[in-house]
Amino acid sequence: MQVFLVHYVYLWEGIILGLGFILTGELAIPIGFHFAWNFFQGNIFGFTVSGDIPSSVSLIGAKLNGPLFWVGDLFGPESGMLAIIAVTIGCLLIIAWIKYRYKNVVFFSAIAQTQHGKSNKQLS
Repeated sequence: MQVFLVHYVYLWEGIILGLGFILTGELAIPIGFHFAWNFFQGNIFGFTVSGDIPSSVSLIGAKLNGPLFWVGDLFGPESGMLAIIAVTIGCLLIIAWIKYRYKNVVFFSAIAQTQHGKSNKQLS
């Protein structure tokens, strides 16, 4: 079960990283979100990051206690259901920030265009 959940979490994280890009056309949100996720998980809380050996130095030495389904296993919190909830909240926060910053939430159309200014559908 945990192996399936890890892959599902990675799929969901890919969606959130892609969402930040297709709504803004910039890589700042996906790069910043990925960096913050790993930095806080490992350096701040001392959790295992993506199955890697946890750092011996962290700001907060937190321990995850509870059912493995919720908190993850040796792979880290990314293999638990709480990660899916955290990523879903992150998705909603990204959408809210984009709505606040750009006043609307639409796909950035320039990423669907070729060098000639025509979309792939128009070329065929």
